[in-house]
Amino acid sequence: MHAERARVVGCLFLIKKILKEYFSENEHLLNSVSGPVLVHNDLHFENILFAGDKITAMLDFDFARQAPKEYELWHLIDFFIPQNTSLKKN
Repeated sequence: MHAERARVVGCLFLIKKILKEYFSENEHLLNSVSGPVLVHNDLHFENILFAGDKITAMLDFDFARQAPKEYELWHLIDFFIPQNTSLKKN
């Protein structure tokens, strides 16, 4: 059980790293849009493909919708980094 928890925590730290790098590299795209945008609205492990530490694809756009440009970022943070964890720091 302890090994499984350690693996999950390790995955969360890796995902945090990937997300921070991705949004850091692409923040200018958020700043270039002033109105609503198309968002995926159903991101989770089964809908994101990785190659190493790079996002290579997002699948399943059935719930895509128009929303504020930060909408998906808010949901990614809430999904991958729950409020009750020390992973929020930094």
